[in-house]
Amino acid sequence: FYLTANMKDIGFNALEKWTAGIGVTVPFGSLTEYPVNAPFRDSVVFNALPLIDIKPTLAYKLNDQLSFGLGADIYTFTTLFGEGHLEIKRRSSVTGADSEINGSGTGAGFNASMLYAPLRNAEGKPLANIGIVYRSQVALPLSGQFIVNGASAADARASMTLPQMITGAVAIWPVREQDREWKLEMDVEHVRWKSFRSTNVALSQPVSGSNSIPLALNWKDSYNVMLGTEYKWLKLERLPEWEVAARAGYMHIQSQMSDATFNPGIPSADQHIPSVGLGVTCNENGTFLGFKCGSLGAKAVGLDLSYQIAYYEDRTVSGQVTSTTAGTNAAINGTYRSTIHAGGVSLRFNF
Repeated sequence: FYLTANMKDIGFNALEKWTAGIGVTVPFGSLTEYPVNAPFRDSVVFNALPLIDIKPTLAYKLNDQLSFGLGADIYTFTTLFGEGHLEIKRRSSVTGADSEINGSGTGAGFNASMLYAPLRNAEGKPLANIGIVYRSQVALPLSGQFIVNGASAADARASMTLPQMITGAVAIWPVREQDREWKLEMDVEHVRWKSFRSTNVALSQPVSGSNSIPLALNWKDSYNVMLGTEYKWLKLERLPEWEVAARAGYMHIQSQMSDATFNPGIPSADQHIPSVGLGVTCNENGTFLGFKCGSLGAKAVGLDLSYQIAYYEDRTVSGQVTSTTAGTNAAINGTYRSTIHAGGVSLRFNF
């Protein structure tokens, strides 16, 4: 979800160089489930992280070439998927007891960005953009419960440190004319996953003789590379008030887990992610099924469709040993194969 507005357009004429916005994204959300008789069931059979990022942002346009942005990243949990908190479920291979660690909380950080447009065409539209975005590390305190066989055994507390991220991007338009546009983009992102260190979940009272539960993490930094292209038809002969965009992309995401602390609850291997998309925009005077697109007061209404498939490289984990103090499990050793399909639909209103 994104909502943006130029300050002049909403009545603040003296702030015409400022734009305000708010977005809601799911940068780290995940949900994974395995059969309760999985060989590594002592470590995980279910893992959910329904975490969202609320992003209020301000942007300032210094001139036609240079703009700056500054915003907050407010991380919290949602019930849109999962139970509204982090969940890790396990089943003991010895006693058969089911256990669950859960917790939720809110943490805040900030982001800063810069956009430089060194080249423009005769109409003043950019032909090249260079951007950089910095997102700060965020400490996320978690509080919840440790549940055994459906009953609360103790209150639970822990802390999660979300990583710092730096992204650089370059976009060029080999074609940018009145009737068509072609855009190429490349982004490179560095994610400091080293902030995900092994930790202990503190319990309010001893359970099975222990006041804490170890979680093995110790992740490693990673680089992600994203390539994309978009071709737009801005003036169609048969539909002059419509615009159509065809999109394609590719991402390569590096694994952030080492064999020593690998956990099947979060699929982790080098990923190759091709994607395709289609966007259509009906401008104010266009019609759809007899209805005028501007009848709702919008200058344009857009629909975007996307599909991607994430191919995980086969991951063979070896050398992990069982340790109750470190939270590792030799039963995790093995070969993992994962493929994830994802689709998206978004609706745009331009006022």
